[in-house]
Amino acid sequence: MKKGGENWNVADVKPGANGEVFLVKALRAVHVGSATKPILDQMVIPEGRGESTTVLGFYRDLCKVYGRIVECVSLDAAYCTQRVLNAFAVLNVAYIIALKGNAGHVYHRLRKIMGGDGEAPPTGGWDRVTDETRNGRQIRRSFARRFERGDYMEGDFQQVWRQRTVITRKATGELLSVDDRLWITSLPSKRLTVDQSMAAIRAHWGVENDANWTLDAQWGEDSRTWVHKGVARESLGLLRAMAYNLVRVLRHRVLDGPKKGHLSYDELFERIRLALVTPAVIPAAGAT
Repeated sequence: MKKGGENWNVADVKPGANGEVFLVKALRAVHVGSATKPILDQMVIPEGRGESTTVLGFYRDLCKVYGRIVECVSLDAAYCTQRVLNAFAVLNVAYIIALKGNAGHVYHRLRKIMGGDGEAPPTGGWDRVTDETRNGRQIRRSFARRFERGDYMEGDFQQVWRQRTVITRKATGELLSVDDRLWITSLPSKRLTVDQSMAAIRAHWGVENDANWTLDAQWGEDSRTWVHKGVARESLGLLRAMAYNLVRVLRHRVLDGPKKGHLSYDELFERIRLALVTPAVIPAAGAT
């Protein structure tokens, strides 16, 4: 996967006429195929516009900078409209997109094909079931795909995927969460294996769990009003994106910890702080 587009909740909240506060929405493009999940670009959505009516122009602007290097885009359910999906088909760019009730009859038709809303697997069973233990939690992912085609009115998709993720507490077996989602993709049937399809879903969540979570939860960009004059919102947002990219590269590619895994953000931030406040040593004249 080359790039994923996600809805962006910016920290640059702006007070309204009556003192209420609301979030400015924007689009964010993230390279989901990279371990560092770098942000490629982001754009505040103009007033009176929505995600689905803005994403195509945003994508075309990205192509002006990066060229046609994008094979497939990974999109949230908010973009699942006939106009968006048909436009990507015309542009010859494949998509993987989450499917929810807003897709209307398409969602209900495919949900029935893929086993309904309960625990039942699709007809023919799951294609892959994996178990993972992480942070004291047991994570079971059950995945199935069917080569179901959509017509032009449905977006020309080639496959429908279903992944059911059940998380329990390992020590007690307590059920913590169940996530059962459908996805459609215009990728041809042989383009991805089952394991690669599951990896593509995990990569999609990397936008929310890496870029959005770091900027919001770690850096508190949604915590208060920062700026709201002129283009200050856009400028500050791009500066945050640049800082995020630098920190991610340092953490995942440059400053790996001595043990398996990466430096914690606290350790990384302390190293950055020391680098910023420690005076540079200027060599004496003639020294090497």
